[in-house]
Amino acid sequence: MPSVETRILDVIDRCYAGVLDDDAWQGALVAVADLVGGTGTFVFAMRPASQTIVRYDIARLDGEAIALYDRLWAPHDVRVGPGLQARVGAPQTEETLLPTASLRHSAIYNDFLQPHDLTHILATWLHRSTERVVGLSIQGTRHRGAFTPAERERLAPLLPHITRAIELKDRLSLGAGISNSLTTIADRLSLGILLVDARGRMLEASRVGLQILTRADGLFTEAGRIVFRRRRDGQAFSRLLTTAHSLDSLEPALIIPRQRSPFPLSLLVAPIRSVAEPWMTAVQQWIVVIKDPSELPVPAPDDVAREWHVTPAEARVICLLARGSSVVRIAAIHGVSAHTVRSQLKSVYAKTGITSQLEVVRRLLTGAAGNAL
Repeated sequence: MPSVETRILDVIDRCYAGVLDDDAWQGALVAVADLVGGTGTFVFAMRPASQTIVRYDIARLDGEAIALYDRLWAPHDVRVGPGLQARVGAPQTEETLLPTASLRHSAIYNDFLQPHDLTHILATWLHRSTERVVGLSIQGTRHRGAFTPAERERLAPLLPHITRAIELKDRLSLGAGISNSLTTIADRLSLGILLVDARGRMLEASRVGLQILTRADGLFTEAGRIVFRRRRDGQAFSRLLTTAHSLDSLEPALIIPRQRSPFPLSLLVAPIRSVAEPWMTAVQQWIVVIKDPSELPVPAPDDVAREWHVTPAEARVICLLARGSSVVRIAAIHGVSAHTVRSQLKSVYAKTGITSQLEVVRRLLTGAAGNAL
C-alpha cells in the first residue's frame, strides 16, 4: 500500500488536475476523504453573518441530505459559530468545536446529523473574509467514529493546495463569465466580429458575423477557413494576419466589394495579445471586425430631418432608401407618384451636395445621425 506521503502527493496532483477537469475535481475530493478515512467531502461557501450557503460541491455524499442541510439546517448549525473563531487552515472536529453534550442536545444533531449518519466531521476554513467563508468538511459515520489528532495532522499539508486549486477555479470561472458576457454583447452589435487563427481558420463568430459569412457575398467560409471572392482580397487578408498591430486606427484595413450589394464590407484586423508572453499557449489569434452598411441601424426620420436640414417627408424618403426600398416602393408606401419621390430626392441633393442615391445611403449610415445610435 502506498505510503501516506505518496498518497498526499497524489491528492495534490488530483487537486490541480481538477482546476480544468470537473471529474478530476470530484476525484480529488474523494481522495481527500479517503486520506483520513472519511465518508465523503463537502466544500462550501457561506455568508458568515447569516450562515447562508451560496454554493457547494460534494463528493461521495447523499446529495439530497446536503441539499436539505443547505435549505434548512445551515443557519441553525451550532458548530458554525465556534468554528468561525478557529483560524484558517486549522482542522477541527466536533469535539474541538464545542462540548459533546451541547452538540448532542441540539436540534441539528437529533433531527439531521443522526438520521443521515453524519455525526462526525473533520473541518477547516480555506478562506475567510467579512463577506464570505469557504469551508472544507470531511464527513464521518457513527461506525467510523471521531477523527483523530493524527488525521487532523494528515489533512493539514493538503489545505494550501486545495485552497490554491479553488482560487484557480474561481479565476477560470470569472474569465469564462467575462467571455460569455462579451459574446452576448457582441451578438447584439450591428458589427460582425470573428476570431481567427494565423491560417484564417474561424474559431468564433458573432451573430452578425455568421450572417455575413452565410450570405457569401464578398467572403465566406470553406473548410472552416475565411475565403474571399477576389483572390487579391484573400492575399491582403493573409498579410494582415502577420502585420496588423492593433485596433487603434479606426480606418478599415480592408475594403471588400460585393456582387449583390452596392455597399462594400469594411474589415478591421488586430491580434489578441496576452498581458504577458504566454509560457506554453503560443497559438496566435486575431479579431476581425466587419462593418456591413446593410446591418447598421437606420436613424429615425426626425433625427435625419434635424441633422440634414431637410423636410420630414424628405427624411422619410432617405430612411426608406437606407432600408433598401426602391423609388417605386417608397412612392407606394407614401401614396404618391414615383415622380414625386424623385423630386424629393433632387431636393435632398440640392440641400446636401450629394449626387446619388448610393451616396445618400452611405452618408446616412456612416454620418452623425447614424453614429448617434
